[in-house]
Amino acid sequence: MGLRITRSAGQVLYGGYDLDGDDLENTFDHRIWFRRFYSTNKTRSAVVNIETDSGVVEAVMREVGADSVLQLERDVELTLVDIKEQYVDTEPFCEVCGRGDPAPKRRVPQGRFNIEGPRSYQLIRDDARKK
Repeated sequence: MGLRITRSAGQVLYGGYDLDGDDLENTFDHRIWFRRFYSTNKTRSAVVNIETDSGVVEAVMREVGADSVLQLERDVELTLVDIKEQYVDTEPFCEVCGRGDPAPKRRVPQGRFNIEGPRSYQLIRDDARKK
């Protein structure tokens, strides 16, 4: 079993064999941008952009079937496992300034992915912090 990771839309994951945490943009083998998640009663899918040194590929991954697995390399694959919806509190609406949200909670879909690969393949989130 590989690594299981949850990402929200708009987040990025860097993958590679020789990643430098200080220079991710110049050392990645794969830059995975989770663009959008769709969740309806009939289907759940994710739109993902994979950037490599040869260009960018956009893929639509579905939760079930052959479209749920995306082969990044010969021995590295990304699998869409599930899409969950999380509800977060919003800033209350202010009638004076017009800012905020009239709804008390906002729906944020998140994709759950499984990444299989050799131990030498590293992954770093775009929001990772050094200790």
